[in-house]
Amino acid sequence: MKKCVIISNYIVNQYRESILKQKINFFKSLGIDVFLVSSGHIKKYEDVDHYLTLNVKNCYDKYLSTNLHLYVTTNDNKNFWYKFPNSNSQHNFETYFLKMFQITINQCHLLGYDFIFFMEFDMLFHENTFLNNIYNNIDYTKYYFYKVFDRPDDTSYHSIFFYGNTKDLTQLFSTKNLNLLSNLSKNENVWSVEHAVWLMLNRNEFDMDKSNLVLRTYLENDFYTPNLFSSNNIVDVFYDFSNKKHYFLHSKNFHDSNKSQIGAEVFLDNTLVYSNSFKSDGAYSYFELQNNRNYTIKNYDGDICEERLYNVKQIYTDPDVPATKYYCTNN
Repeated sequence: MKKCVIISNYIVNQYRESILKQKINFFKSLGIDVFLVSSGHIKKYEDVDHYLTLNVKNCYDKYLSTNLHLYVTTNDNKNFWYKFPNSNSQHNFETYFLKMFQITINQCHLLGYDFIFFMEFDMLFHENTFLNNIYNNIDYTKYYFYKVFDRPDDTSYHSIFFYGNTKDLTQLFSTKNLNLLSNLSKNENVWSVEHAVWLMLNRNEFDMDKSNLVLRTYLENDFYTPNLFSSNNIVDVFYDFSNKKHYFLHSKNFHDSNKSQIGAEVFLDNTLVYSNSFKSDGAYSYFELQNNRNYTIKNYDGDICEERLYNVKQIYTDPDVPATKYYCTNN
């Protein structure tokens, strides 16, 4: 049987690269081919079999509903929202993942793979746990997804890790099903990729053989840190239309009990005015930025050090020109 693991990655520092290399080495030791996919440049590695770069800006189809997602409500009743009014940026980002599933799985099908693992590169696991809980208990005629919450009213399946036979996964993310999803999102609230996957595996209008589906629970039992670099952790600038002010927000999301850590530094001109790193769920800090000033925002994958620097943003706070795609409001 020909097996492949698709690893979605975005490597911008030494820390992330070390995590990716561990994944590559582990799966190659099992005789599983490695397929790297990213929205950015991918470095060439000796033991990687396939590469794909998929540009987020080229993901034009809309599979999710237009929503404003709330990141944080502060103790003094300030709301920090997910995206700018009428912005397509988050749609493109979410669409990217669904298109990535479709394109990479189709490519594996064309390359003759019988079984596929998909995972985000920041899914951290103990090798023996992965072998005992997952790899040694696979029925290769099935496909496997994890519930986000193990309760009857949950309508989400994890999309950061799943695995299964190539035929069923190709059918799941077929053009027909994605088009149905796009139409559904115009009339119903399809709020996330996880909910979209649940819909395609539970609603009768989707073309899917569910007899081979195996639902698993408690992803945390198999991965000691799922999704380490969660997109729900925030270091960014938000704009308030009501007072034409910019605000800096540093937040460790309330719902991410995944042992992640997020660091931040803020410089006014060349002077450090803020430095912190959060580990606790729900920790946050925010403050108003001065108008007509130059700020530098640094985001770190955990501890504040060069090896974990994620990105750097240069912000000029013109009160009449929002310097960000995010916004905030007062209750």
